Amino acid sequence: CVCRVSGSRAARRLSTMALSDAYRKSSIGEALREALEEMTMTQQISQQLAAKVLPQFDKSLNEVMATSVKNRISFKGKCKQYRNVNNVWTIHLRDVQLRVDEEIVNVDKLYICASEYKEGKKGGK
Repeated sequence: CVCRVSGSRAARRLSTMALSDAYRKSSIGEALREALEEMTMTQQISQQLAAKVLPQFDKSLNEVMATSVKNRISFKGKCKQYRNVNNVWTIHLRDVQLRVDEEIVNVDKLYICASEYKEGKKGGK
């Protein structure tokens, strides 16, 4: 799922916060957070530098997802919950079958967070 931010300034900020939260909860986000904690505890980097790394991680990952990810994913599963708040969709699925290109992957739970993207809007990424 490629998530991009659009809409009003407040909606963009909420969307960006939701995406940042999703990115930081990913395995690579957790690994980065743990590495930063360890490096600040051992005084390899300052807390000020560590505080600058996470927002840059969010920005860089959002750019990569928007420009570099080309795979299409289809999925089928049981929808347990969904909601749309300020154009940010959150969807909780169970017993999901994912199809990435020709590969099929079965997962027990899938959480999707996505925001609407409208081409041509000012600040639409």
